[in-house]
Amino acid sequence: MSYRPRVCLDSSVVVKWFKVEEESAEALKIRRWAEEGRIKLIISAIVLSESARALKKTGCDKEEIYEILDLFLNVIPRSSLRLG
Repeated sequence: MSYRPRVCLDSSVVVKWFKVEEESAEALKIRRWAEEGRIKLIISAIVLSESARALKKTGCDKEEIYEILDLFLNVIPRSSLRLG
């Protein structure tokens, strides 16, 4: 098994995956690396609720927030996530 660097993911990065903001390109690079299995993402137990709150601040309605969080959970392979 090869070494994969661990990257701690916070809600600001998750929001940048789905909303175009400053530094979205860097956030999308992290997402791509996780999808490719090049890095292992570590998320806190509250990252989903923090992301939902941040998305609401950007003007997303409840349905859009649910869709985005659903995408987040399906976009990243479970093997690339570690709850920390």
